[in-house]
Parts: sequence; C-alpha cells; structure tokens
Amino acid sequence: MSPLQFSQFTCAVSTSFWHRLRDLKLDAFRLDDQKRQIWASYSLPSHDATNSPPIFSLGYEAFTDLAVPPAPLDVAHLAIPSAADGFPSSAIPVPGTIINTNTLDEFKSLDKRQALADAAQLVWDDIQSGAALACPDLLSRFLLVTFADLKKFKFYYWFAFPSFSIAPTPAPSATPPEASAGNPWTVTLHAPPRALGDDWSASDISSLVSAVKQHTLPPSSSTPVFFISRHADTIQFIPLSSASSYLASTTSPLLLFIDPSSLPTNPAWPLRNILALLRLSFSLSRIDVLAFRGLTSSLILPVTMSGLPSLSTPPTGWVPNAKGQLLPRLVDLSSAMDPRLLSASAVALNLKLMKWRVVPELDLERVAKLKCLLVGSGTLGCYVARALAAWDVRHITFLDNGTVAHSNPVRQPLFSFDDALNARPKAQAAADGLKAVVPGVTATSISLNVPMPGHPAGPTSRDDFTKLAELVASHDAIFCLTDSRESRWLPTLLGAAGGKLVINAALGFDTYVVMRHGPRTAPSSSSGAAPSATARPAPALSPDVVDAQDLGCYFCGDVVAPGDSLANRTLDQMCTVTRPGIAQIAAAMAAELMVSVVSHHLGSSAPAPSQNLAPSAPIPARTSTPLGCVPHQMRGFLTHWQNLVLVGRRFDGCVACSDEVHRLYATDGYAFIERVLNDPSYLERVSGLQAMKDKLESLDMEPEDDDGFEALDDE
Repeated sequence: MSPLQFSQFTCAVSTSFWHRLRDLKLDAFRLDDQKRQIWASYSLPSHDATNSPPIFSLGYEAFTDLAVPPAPLDVAHLAIPSAADGFPSSAIPVPGTIINTNTLDEFKSLDKRQALADAAQLVWDDIQSGAALACPDLLSRFLLVTFADLKKFKFYYWFAFPSFSIAPTPAPSATPPEASAGNPWTVTLHAPPRALGDDWSASDISSLVSAVKQHTLPPSSSTPVFFISRHADTIQFIPLSSASSYLASTTSPLLLFIDPSSLPTNPAWPLRNILALLRLSFSLSRIDVLAFRGLTSSLILPVTMSGLPSLSTPPTGWVPNAKGQLLPRLVDLSSAMDPRLLSASAVALNLKLMKWRVVPELDLERVAKLKCLLVGSGTLGCYVARALAAWDVRHITFLDNGTVAHSNPVRQPLFSFDDALNARPKAQAAADGLKAVVPGVTATSISLNVPMPGHPAGPTSRDDFTKLAELVASHDAIFCLTDSRESRWLPTLLGAAGGKLVINAALGFDTYVVMRHGPRTAPSSSSGAAPSATARPAPALSPDVVDAQDLGCYFCGDVVAPGDSLANRTLDQMCTVTRPGIAQIAAAMAAELMVSVVSHHLGSSAPAPSQNLAPSAPIPARTSTPLGCVPHQMRGFLTHWQNLVLVGRRFDGCVACSDEVHRLYATDGYAFIERVLNDPSYLERVSGLQAMKDKLESLDMEPEDDDGFEALDDE
C-alpha cells in the first residue's frame, strides 16, 4: 500500500479582488480587523490540462456579505453565491475567512498556528454537528490572512486550507489498526489509481458526464461530492446526508468527488476533509473514490483508511510560496497600474483616512462630484484650484482673459517661467499646471472677457455674456476670484439667478474677505419705492442663527454701483499689492467654506451663526456640519493676526441680488446687461440706490431755530 498524496491548491487571486479589498478597507472595514466571510471557487480542469495542480480562484465577487459571520456558520441560512453574484456558472463556491490586519507588524506577528487551529476547529465542529453532511462545501473552508499597504499598492497574503494531519503509512502489524486506541489517521491506496475508462464504457462515461453536469453543478447545485449507485443503465446520485441506507446495502461504495486537479495520481486537497468526514461519520475503511475530471481524465482511487482523524495533532494546510517555502506572498500592483490612477488613488486615500479616523459622516463623493468654475485664474485662482484638488474635486474650469507675466509664477503656483516667457493664456496655463500636479483631474480653460458695469459693450460682449451664462449654469459652485470689483458683478448676478453656490474671495494689502452668497428668495412685485437703508429682519429661527436667505452677497454692503476701476491706474494699482502669504490663507478658506457648505444637509441654504464664535463655544445645531459650523463670511487682518466670523445681511437695494435687478434681468436678458455696461449710473437707478441717496441728501440738517443760543461775534 502506498500513501495517498493530495495536491495543494494553486491560488489565483485576480487584481479585482485587491482593488475590492482596498475599497472596503477604506470605506467599510477601516480599523476593524474582525474575521469576515469571503467566497472563492474552483472548477473542473480544462479539457487540455495535463499535470496541472488544482486552481483556486478569488476575485471581486469574493465579498458577497460584509457582515461579520457567525461561527459556526448557520447552514440552514447559508447563502451560497451563484452566477448572479459573479461566480462562474460551472464553479464550486467555497466559503472562507479573511483576517485583514492593520499593520505589517500585525501581519507578521499573527499566531499562524493558532489561526490555522481555529480554522480547523470550525471544520471539526461542522463534521461533529452533521452540518458538513448537509453542506459538504464547508469541508473546503479556507483562511486568508492579509495586509494591504494602501499607499504603495502592495498586498501581503497567505492562504491556508485547514485539514487534519494524516500519519505516515504504518508498518505491517499483526494487530488491526482499528483495535488499538488512539491510532493516528492514515489514508492509503490499496491498489494503483486507474482510469475511469478501465471500469466504465465510453457510453457510460458520456452518460455520467451529462448527468453530473445536469444534476450536481451550478445552477442546479454546487455539491462537490456524493455517492453513486449504478443499476443497469441508471445512475443515481446520493447526497452524503442520505447515505446511511446506501452504505448499509453495498460492500463496494463509490464516491464521486468533483476534482479540480489534473495530476495523474494526485486528487485535489478538498478530498482530505471529505475522507475525514466519511471516516468519522460512517466508519468507512475502504472506498473507491471517483475523482471526476470530465470526459477523459477521471480516475478511480481505491482508498483504505485506518485510525481516526483528530485535532490532537496540529492541523496542516498553509500554502507555500512560489519558492516552496512556508512563507507568505506579496503582490505589488503599483507597476501594473496607470500612474494617473495611482495619483488619484493617493489623493482619495488621504481623504478617506481622514473620513474614517476623524469625520465618518463626511460625504466625500458628494464633494468630488462638484463642478467648480473659477472666475479668475491668478493668485487666488491658482491656490483655490490646488485646495479643491486636494479635496478630490475632479471638475475644475478656469476662466480668465489675461496672459502669464514674469511676476506671476512666484505668486501663482500653477504657472512656470516658460509660461511667462511664452505669454501663455492664464486659463490654459493654469489648467495644464493643475493636470501636471493631479493628472486625473478634469481641468478645462476658457479665455473670456467678463462683461463689466461701466465698461461699454463691445463686439464680443453678447457672446461673452452668453458663454459665461452657460458656464455658470453647467457648474455647481462659482468662485469669484478676480482682481476688480466690477468683474465680480456679472458672475454674482448669474449665480444668484441660477441658484448656484457662489463663493467670493477678495484681498487687500494685509486683509482678506471670504464669503458665501445667500440664496435668493422669490422676487416680489416691484413697487418702485426706494429700498430701506437697513437690512430686512432675520426670520425667527433662533437668536444665534441667521437664515441663509437673509445672507448678503459681496455687493450688499455697497452704496455705490461698481464702475470702471481699471482705467488710468498707476503702476501700484495695476499690480497685486498684497502681502505674499495672504492669498494662500484666503484661498484655503474659500475652498474649505465650499466643502463645509456642501457638507451641510441643506447645502447652500444652510443658516449661518449670527456672531463670531470662540473656539470653545458650542456650534449652533442648525448650522453644524461634520466639519464644524458654516459661516457667512470671514474677514482677516494680518496686522493684528485676527480672523473674524461675521454676518452681512441682505440689502434690499443691492445692485447684484435685489429683487428689482433680478426682475429686470429675467425680463430683458442681455438687453438689461447691455444697459448696465453702457450706463454707469443705470444700476444705481434701477436698484433704488440713487433714490435712497437723493433722499438722504435732501434732508435739512440745520436746526430750525437757535433754541436760545447766542451767536458768537466773528471778530
């Protein structure tokens, strides 16, 4: 007699499995390293396979249920995956357990012997409880220990297929092995393996193959093992759970095992535990095993067993690495990935780590899907774009009409010396510069003159207006980042008309303001009356919160309309005269303000705190987000190293967001815009600002009498 040798699996893990594991680690598991159930599969060898070990496949579909599984598995409710879950239609699903460690040191220091013993205990419990008879898939349980280095796209892993130890073939003895207590389990061949064709005719084999595929493989079933009863031309399949009467009626039982191996004398590893089940459940000592491999290469193995399987000796089952050593394996996917995808993954990784360590409620995908229009591609535009890209915002459009000057690259980080040397358009250079930093970003550029109040309409003004209106309509967030007051007016008007989130950032020498514009209410009917010089009262939400619809825009604090501030400027007025670091501060706040607004469940309708909050003060619940409060505006003063959180109320006579201005724009469209461009005083008249100023100037400020005072002599 010779010992029966079993062929260990060769594990084929697809790259999709590692990508799936990476995503789950970031989005679901995080620091949770509990054991989880996964599924793999094996199949019959291909028709042309010869001398090939069995293949064990693990892919994206491995994670069918993310819940932590019970131990032992509830066989009555075990959801065995099928082709609908992505498994090959002819595959045998196999349940397993994954232990994904959080660090490489944890992976190395994990007690591998104990992990294998625990996995073998589950198989033992399934045999003892009878669960394995009802569901033989449980006998092929596997264990996968992993560590995912998400920054480097390297994955360390080690498979184990727990099985009971088989003792070496004993020397001939006068005492039958069964008669001695505690005899170790042995599995031998009492005759050489023989081809199925030696016992079965070609027609019988063909009938067997058809019957097996029809009745035992998915989708009908996924049972990898059963007994066969042959009567004349009839083949009957008997499940293990119903085998007692069959075994009592025959002296030569025949077991069919779906064998993924194509080695000439070695069946695949799962047969070990199947034989252990038969030995423990039915006390079988001799049995013929039909290692079913399809039409041409199936074997019959005449098996003899003695002793009993047990856990008194350590189980076996760790899969050696490619060098045949009992060591883990490493797969490095970084070289196989598109470098642009690696870059995008690295950006997303930092944010997801922040999400599951600090702010699990943060909706990163909502931020990433935003389309942002940056009106102005200079100092503020470049820094805002970098901050948005760091938040993984994937669609950014640059709008500008200037070219890169030699003074720009040192302050505007998306430009280079070559851009200045070639006087490249700022918008295009900024888009290219951002893509050089973040290759996966969709950065587009628009060279366009923004029509401005007080700047007479030219031959391209209508087209420029139409293009800008289309851009605002197709984006979610509008950033006003230009260096003149009048160039912010039309984006503000269009953003308010389209219900867009508008973020405004402006710089002084050592000051800055960053604000969001409040959404407009429905326009009221025009009465022609001059607006009040005071803001409308805030709705009674709570004393510490101001309703978003009462928040002003950039122009609500002005009592004069924007005009031409670009003509006749001196050198110091033509250049950006600000402290060099102030733009980064304002740009960062602008990007963070946008993310905070988007993170609020009301979005741009989020109310704002009514007063400056101390760092230790509680945040009003109505304005709270996972990132903190959602302010209306911040004003910074580097001279005093101060940052104030303020609220500016909506002004009824605002030249950009008042009801009358928007009524005229909605009615007249570009004709209204053209009047604003050509007539510097038009906005003040239609908004009511001029009437308000006339009323103030008409007031008689001198006393009507001297109230008894005596005039001094003018000597």
